[in-house]
Parts: sequence; structure tokens; C-alpha cells
Amino acid sequence: MTDTLMRQLSVRFKDVENNILITDATLLDPRFKRFGFSEQNKADAAYRRLKQKDFDEKVARTKATGNSIAAGIVELDKYMQEPLLKSQKIH
Repeated sequence: MTDTLMRQLSVRFKDVENNILITDATLLDPRFKRFGFSEQNKADAAYRRLKQKDFDEKVARTKATGNSIAAGIVELDKYMQEPLLKSQKIH
């Protein structure tokens, strides 16, 4: 039973870290951040992609000065440095 369950989980979730929406959500979830990934390089890649995506969106929306764009990047960096939130059991 355990082997079957593990095999099915592996099959169903093998590509989960290739889904951009899921990796963004994992990275931004205060319970996981970079610790929600199976490998550090996958967390780093998601972080770089999210940072670049944020930058690209800001550039496309406004002709803001470099300071406001830099502020967004600094804010993301600060967030990533904050401690993880403790998970709470739901009753």
C-alpha cells in the first residue's frame, strides 16, 4: 500500500516544479519560500524568474524611475530574508 501510494505521488507530482504558477506560489508562501523546493537550484531559478517578471511588468506599466523599480526588487529581497511562518494544523 505504501509503495503504491509513493509511486502514485511520484507520477502525479513529478512535474510540479515546472509549473510557473505553483513555483511562484511556493516561493511567495511564507511557510515555504526557498525551502519548498526539492533542489536549491530550482528555488534559485524560480526566484530569478519572479524577480525578472516583476521587473518586466513594472517597466511595461510605467515609465518609472529606476528608484521605484529598484525598490520593488529590494522589497522582494527583504521578504525572502524574513523567517518562515510556522504551519498551523487545521482542526
